[in-house]
Amino acid sequence: MTPERWRRVKEIFRQAVECRADTREVFLADSTADDPEVRCEVEKMLRHADGTGLLDRPAWEGLAERELEPGTRLGPYEIASKLGSGGMGSVYKAIDTRLGRTVAIKMLNREFTHRLRLEGRAISALNHPHVCALYDIGDREGYLVMEYIEGESLASRLTRGPLPIEAVLRHGAEIADALAAAHRQGIVHRDLKPANIMITGAGAKVLDFGVAQIAHEAEPAGGEVVGTAAYMSPSQLNGNPADSRSDIFALGLVLYEMATGRRHSWESHYERAGAPAGFARLLDRCLRPDAVQRFQSMDGVRCALEALHAESSGASRRRWRAAVGVGLLAVAAAAAGTAVLMSNIVPSKRPRAQTAAIVESTPASPEPQRPPAEPSSSPRPPASSRPAMVRPVSFAPPAVSTWASYPGLKRDPSLSPDGARMAFSWNHPGLGGYAIYVQPVNASAAPAMLTEGRAEDWGAAWSPDGRRIAFQRRTGQTGIYYVEASGGAPDLVAPIARPGRETLPQVSWSHDGKWIATPDRGPSGGTQIYLFGVDSGEKRRLTWNTTGTDHAPAFSPDGRLLAYADCVEGVHACDLMVVALERDFTPKRERRITQQGVYIRGIAWLPDGRGLVYSAGRTIGADTSLWRVSVNPPGDPQRIDLAGSRARHPTVSQTGGLLAYTRLDGWALMLVRNFR
Repeated sequence: MTPERWRRVKEIFRQAVECRADTREVFLADSTADDPEVRCEVEKMLRHADGTGLLDRPAWEGLAERELEPGTRLGPYEIASKLGSGGMGSVYKAIDTRLGRTVAIKMLNREFTHRLRLEGRAISALNHPHVCALYDIGDREGYLVMEYIEGESLASRLTRGPLPIEAVLRHGAEIADALAAAHRQGIVHRDLKPANIMITGAGAKVLDFGVAQIAHEAEPAGGEVVGTAAYMSPSQLNGNPADSRSDIFALGLVLYEMATGRRHSWESHYERAGAPAGFARLLDRCLRPDAVQRFQSMDGVRCALEALHAESSGASRRRWRAAVGVGLLAVAAAAAGTAVLMSNIVPSKRPRAQTAAIVESTPASPEPQRPPAEPSSSPRPPASSRPAMVRPVSFAPPAVSTWASYPGLKRDPSLSPDGARMAFSWNHPGLGGYAIYVQPVNASAAPAMLTEGRAEDWGAAWSPDGRRIAFQRRTGQTGIYYVEASGGAPDLVAPIARPGRETLPQVSWSHDGKWIATPDRGPSGGTQIYLFGVDSGEKRRLTWNTTGTDHAPAFSPDGRLLAYADCVEGVHACDLMVVALERDFTPKRERRITQQGVYIRGIAWLPDGRGLVYSAGRTIGADTSLWRVSVNPPGDPQRIDLAGSRARHPTVSQTGGLLAYTRLDGWALMLVRNFR
């Protein structure tokens, strides 16, 4: 959509909001008769304005469980007992009074009933011995009736001790076979973990397709983060859509837990004897951070596991004959561990340690044979006696903390390019205004004041080389300034009009450090994004908004894109926009990223330049939360639950791993470590 047509959409929307409900339809028909696409866009904005958009529901809505007592009837099903609870609902043991058989009923929490039919369609599309069968669906009450499985979850099994390597390979192949069948039907599980796998006398069963992604099915609105972050692939954690290779990564993590008895972490290290040739290579290939380097199909994983299982079984039989069972017992030895369920956590950015090759014989998996290691001065033990070594993936837990809570209001945090320092605006008690301060992220040193404390200096932003900090001054000589990070007198880049109270003071440096983007009022009264030459003071307009406000500019890490908030009127009903720039920073095309019509309070790019983090709330007086959205490829906004509520002014370190923001409770500065 061209900028001219988008301005027309916003103008029609503004007028439509002022119409009475009984005259709005006539107005829209007359105003958009020549352009159905414009009408479609206006109607989307009106739906958000009417309170039916993504952000209208409180984050806590629907979390309360609906407890069912024994004897409760759901149609022909009588509740016998509660089996357990999960993030999306509870599972009950029940009796089908018509057939006299035992069933399992999954009752969904109200927040997730919109996924009921999706899960039902996913399970019903599969008729597989290693997938829990679906019997019935209760649309109105919000429940699924499924096969009752005699057995225990893999998570429970792991708490009591290790699985023999033979069981790891056998059950792993069964799980891979079930997921391969799902993938052939266009279904991606997205939440594979020990708690969603049952171990029975007949083998493994895969459960809970509650957040499954089905090809050609529209995702329900809601913006929830789907899956369990501890088992998500790096691509999913970066906000990208899942595919079959995401399930392969999750299966690799599950296999690691089954084989080693512990979940991946950066610090842990485990060696075990008796692992078959190629097992560590299989894990390594499943757990590659780059999806292109993993197995490309679940069938490939299944075939590799089946081959390893056959190899392991044959070796066990030979050792049994040779050593009267001692070898078989050695193969069955394994480590113990606890399956840890994690939600709303973020892994470390630190690179994954490579899984080491174990044996020199040809691997059974499709992984190519690696070149031999460099010769060692010490003699090497024979391959059959060397232990298998499986090094874990970097998957550190998050750490959320209050970074600055000293007296006075603090806002607009900005992480330096290397992530070592934080600049921010602080209304120090007794000084009467806001000044720019800088402080090391990981040290207890006191903050250093860079500007005088009697002005209103907001919106700190680091230059790409980390030597200067730009900011917006809102009192006295209003304008864009910068100050050396080491201290000194501020330099005026260019004066700007006194901004509106709700116009964010966010500014952003270009990749080459020669320009600063900031909002400024135009001749027509609207607020647009302008570029100001750092050395020349030259002024260039980047966006056009004659009646509303464009603010919160943010250059992408490579400098080729500029994101900003485009607001219809004032700072209400805003959406994220991204404009592509020529090398001379001339705008060449513009794309709308969201269609929410919300109150936006800060925008930051993710380090890979493919997604954004932003603060948004339904209205100016409503609570705000942090959200993330993929720009390339396009995606739907997802709430960052880890940050909680009343969160504004996000900043993300471009080296990865850190997210900082303002929390309005006490106007403290918060820091999330291991953010991705």
